[in-house]
Amino acid sequence: MIQEEKITRKIAKKRVEENLHKLKNAPQTMESIFNITFSHPNYTFLQVVNNAGVKDIAYQEAQTQIERLGSYFQATIGKNSRYVGLLLDNKPEWIYSFYGLLMYGYIPVLLSTRNERNDNQEILKKVNATYLVSDLEDDLGMHLINPCQNIQTEINHQHEWADEVVFISSGTSGPNKIVAFTGLELCTQVFNGGDIFKKNPILARSYKGYLKHLVVLPFYHIFGFVAVLLWFSFFNVTFVLPMNLSLERIRQACMICEPTHIFAVPLFFETMVSQIKLNVKMNHIEKKFNKGINLSLSLQKIFPHFGLKIVRKVLFGKYLGDILGPSIQFCITGGSQITSEVLKIVNGIGYPLVNGYGSTEIGISSFANPNKVSTRIMPNIGQPFTIFTYSLELGTHGEELYVQGDSMFNKALINNEWVSRNKLEKVRTFDAANIVNNQYVLKGRVDEIFIGLNGENKSMSQIESSLALRHALDSVLIKSNNNELYLLLSYAPHTSKYQIAHDLSLLESNPEFMTNHIQKIYSTNLIFPKANGIKIKRGKVEELFKKNFEEFALLNPSDFHDILNNEKFDQIIVDKVIEIFKRKYPNNPIDINTDYFNDLHGNSLDYFYLVEAIEKEFNLQVKNNLTLCRTPGEFARKIKELSTL
Repeated sequence: MIQEEKITRKIAKKRVEENLHKLKNAPQTMESIFNITFSHPNYTFLQVVNNAGVKDIAYQEAQTQIERLGSYFQATIGKNSRYVGLLLDNKPEWIYSFYGLLMYGYIPVLLSTRNERNDNQEILKKVNATYLVSDLEDDLGMHLINPCQNIQTEINHQHEWADEVVFISSGTSGPNKIVAFTGLELCTQVFNGGDIFKKNPILARSYKGYLKHLVVLPFYHIFGFVAVLLWFSFFNVTFVLPMNLSLERIRQACMICEPTHIFAVPLFFETMVSQIKLNVKMNHIEKKFNKGINLSLSLQKIFPHFGLKIVRKVLFGKYLGDILGPSIQFCITGGSQITSEVLKIVNGIGYPLVNGYGSTEIGISSFANPNKVSTRIMPNIGQPFTIFTYSLELGTHGEELYVQGDSMFNKALINNEWVSRNKLEKVRTFDAANIVNNQYVLKGRVDEIFIGLNGENKSMSQIESSLALRHALDSVLIKSNNNELYLLLSYAPHTSKYQIAHDLSLLESNPEFMTNHIQKIYSTNLIFPKANGIKIKRGKVEELFKKNFEEFALLNPSDFHDILNNEKFDQIIVDKVIEIFKRKYPNNPIDINTDYFNDLHGNSLDYFYLVEAIEKEFNLQVKNNLTLCRTPGEFARKIKELSTL
């Protein structure tokens, strides 16, 4: 039977000190990390949320699955391949496969399930991999092994550990980089995590005596691998795996399993804040909300620990259940810029959120001091861990950040050859940065800096995030040859002219749009390429624009004014449709332009139930005519049109 362990900050600190002591006195290898990670066999390792509820998996059970799966790899692959691709979303089998490969002498190549097929295929060819561990049907031209099948291979206890892991960069600024870390560098990353845990008591806060990490970041990403899997499994906490990464399912996992920690990319928290702001606006409580946030931050500045308790129980306590629940004690974000507004609101409602820094080549190298709310709400990345050195060097767009340290990558694949890193050489990050109040602050990727007419440097990604369009799938800024900004909008094929007109009206009322000299706006039905399915590949979008220029339509906002002004809705129909939307999403603010997929993050199955409910309400039997609608306004327009036939 799984033994649930209650843990206090004192116990957590002691566990950290014990495990770090064991690691310092062991060989600095992946085998040592594994042995210490799984040294408490009866504790809960995973809580997997599924349709049947929650499945608990102990560390001992996970270790058995690792050994069994590793034995299967050994029997199947033999000595035919040293590098093996690992292509899975977050699930228990990812962890079993990762350690199973290492345990039996294979080097895992961590691939993103959100990468384009050709990218993953090219990576596997470059590392001379011939086997792929994946539950996807596409074998990418490799020998495919599905670890999610019922494998009953007898465990072979004769194994020899490999001591290398291959990571792939997201490729947001050019081609994917392929780098390898050995156990030595990854052990050093663990030591960094241990120092953070010991020096920052806020990081070790439990809820009802438990420490649990809700896994949002993918394990194949350096941030998810180091800051989530290595740091937290090394200190024997429980991981919570949600059914999927929609906000609805994440909230569900928070309510059921009561996790205490969430680490995620800025986009996750930006989306969460967007929903909070929309709720506030729809309930006409902007002034009350803003006063509450300011009061919260003032209390936390004066009383760091007690003030946060008041915020969570009194000021925003009744609202936390509609966001991520009351159990979340600490959050970290990183990987790209995050705005002061997002940091201010998330920390203000009672979720301590800290910004950090790292990259595929570097690992995790710093994050802001979490103990002071005044530091948490600033978009800084703090000071580097003691093992790293940061320096700023003058580049084309001002000062750029360079990093040096022992726990960075061991070697990189360059021109199809592995090249060892010169440990005396600094790594250029391509991030523009400066120092404010003795803290490093990112200003954006060097290739994303736009120099305005007034000489001010601005990050294109920050301008994009401020546009807040309702119906565009993606919005991307690119620089023209004469240093003008073009805004490219990607829309689904069935998007109506009214929806586009609504987006353009939002642009015209947006100060960032009006002051950043965006010269032209283009729309297309083409899908913009993304790195890991998250970050836009700006360079690839530029190529797409140039090669497929005829697929982009030039938009003039003034041409759409009449469409917006002349649109007349039957308010009775609109109100009825909104009421049907609210039955499914009672906690979401819904108006005439609420997009079912973009705003409510609804899934396809629930959408058909929604359509059926609308058909029943208005006595319609023309489903094929309604399934192109996404907003209450579109449904109302279509219903009125059909009722006059």
